[in-house]
Amino acid sequence: MNSQNYLFREVLAKNPVLVGTIGLCPVVAICTSLKAALIMSAITLVTLIIAQLITSLVLKHLQQWMRLGLYTLIGMLVVIPSMILVDKFSPETMLALGIYLPLLAVNPLIVRNCEREAVETDIGRSLMTSICAGLGYSAVLIVVGFARELIGAGTVWGHRIPFVMPAESFLMPMGGFIVIAYLASILRIFLRKVDPELADELVTNSRTNIKGSKKASSKSSNRGNDNIITNGSIVAVADGQCMIIVDNGKIAELCAEPGEFKYDASSEPSIFAGDLGESILATFKVLGKRFTFGGEIPKDQ
Repeated sequence: MNSQNYLFREVLAKNPVLVGTIGLCPVVAICTSLKAALIMSAITLVTLIIAQLITSLVLKHLQQWMRLGLYTLIGMLVVIPSMILVDKFSPETMLALGIYLPLLAVNPLIVRNCEREAVETDIGRSLMTSICAGLGYSAVLIVVGFARELIGAGTVWGHRIPFVMPAESFLMPMGGFIVIAYLASILRIFLRKVDPELADELVTNSRTNIKGSKKASSKSSNRGNDNIITNGSIVAVADGQCMIIVDNGKIAELCAEPGEFKYDASSEPSIFAGDLGESILATFKVLGKRFTFGGEIPKDQ
């Protein structure tokens, strides 16, 4: 694979925001102007490069639970000096960024790339992947910041643009999600025109990774259904994805850990729900069943 194809896949086709939906909070919360977006882009890119290089050289020899805390420490070493500089040269920008600027130290993009790339590869490839991921993330930040400032405030870099009627709602998080949705749609159309096979591969992977499959215990009356998440379905969560199951408008399950999970809509009785007397009685009934079945819950999980 030549360098152009590599950059195309890593920066656009595998864009951390538009494809991987990683690090959305800074995009929708902070990027309301071009200046803020450029500051965020620079800090994220530098933090990502430093974190991956240190991980590839040293941290990959440590246990994972130790690495996770050190990622935050590395982020703080970059973010804190950046905050001091921004506050010195542009106090109004620092005020606009608020609490979200320190949160860049725990950007999930850094943890994901360090664990997926830097731990498994050498320093050269870690440097390339960190630059590509940072450029892809920064490109989205800059475009979103430019669009929201122009549409929401009618300005670019603080200068008023004539004949533009500001729509202040674009300066709210809702506006960030709208711009990201349009950018994701444009990227998908572009990929279909430039590389239809790659676009179909991305769509296929995203569908198969969240599809339910038939699998249940022989003792259970619950049966999973293909393409429909029901009681007994096995849900596969791929690396870098998040599973959210919504039931009648309410979030029933949330999981960001990769692996296969069986969906079970049932629940244990609790003394904190419903009538206190009935809840206590139901709880002791379950305790009795646990003794009968050797401590195991007498139902499929």
